[in-house]
Amino acid sequence: MGADARLKSALMEVLQTKKIDDITVQELLDRADVSRPTFYRHYCDKYDLLAAAFDDMWDELHAELDTGDSLLKGISKSLLGYRDNIFLLRNALSSHDANNLKNRAREKAFEVFSQYLGNKSADMSDEDNRAALSIYCYGLIYNFVEWTKQVASISGDSFINQMMMAFPVCFEEYLPEEIRPKP
Repeated sequence: MGADARLKSALMEVLQTKKIDDITVQELLDRADVSRPTFYRHYCDKYDLLAAAFDDMWDELHAELDTGDSLLKGISKSLLGYRDNIFLLRNALSSHDANNLKNRAREKAFEVFSQYLGNKSADMSDEDNRAALSIYCYGLIYNFVEWTKQVASISGDSFINQMMMAFPVCFEEYLPEEIRPKP
């Protein structure tokens, strides 16, 4: 396993029990058996490492979101994966640093929904559509962070239903019938 993989693995292990703000680079270096210069050759800081590790997790858990009509299946699978990593996520999302994971997660959510909606013929170049989706993604990530704090106390189906009820009305026609908001 290379230095990059060892650093990501060390971070994921430590995040099981400590908040990202409480983890030191030295702690990661010791656990990964990597030198400080090697760390900084790969990453600017621990938040940069966290973003890279999160991107790997995101790509794995959201692989099915890009397949069009299986949006519900992809979201459900993603939530199960997040539930399996709930303590890690809670600790990773706890930071208020400018470089925090909440911002990264919001950007990734915007990217995925924008691509999905664009593939369904929504005009994602329209400024109002982009603003509506951006606002939605801020709320989505806020609620996701709250969900992780409560140790995923509501079911994935309930969370998805809440998520879809908040989906911008201007995009409802592009959602599969199975996940359109249910009053």
